[in-house]
Amino acid sequence: MSARQRRARSAPAERVPGELEHLDPLETDELEADSESSSFPLRSFSLLVWSARHDNDWVTIVCEQPDGTFAVIAAPVTARNVTPDDIATTAGIGKVTAEQTLREKSGHAHCSPACEAWQERRELVMVAR
Repeated sequence: MSARQRRARSAPAERVPGELEHLDPLETDELEADSESSSFPLRSFSLLVWSARHDNDWVTIVCEQPDGTFAVIAAPVTARNVTPDDIATTAGIGKVTAEQTLREKSGHAHCSPACEAWQERRELVMVAR
């Protein structure tokens, strides 16, 4: 593992939300995933995700995408196989859009003290080529 990869995995995000540079794959973006019948290359990305759980058991999510845009989701916590409700150009716009979508889809008019603040985390995503 390179020094860059160790820093990316252990260091907190130093980017300002909404002002992300274009993402480059990790230095070891060509990984081999072997199985008994086949082998296929994988490309990995380290992406930022913001999420907030609300007092009505819905969650809002803004997920950075490899092209620098942000997928926006508002869904029940128990939902499976959700698709983005919208695509935003910045994380900040994505958060506002997620909150508007939450109001429209669930009727959640205002956050209460029981609602969580936005939490930021970094996710490693692997995509087969």
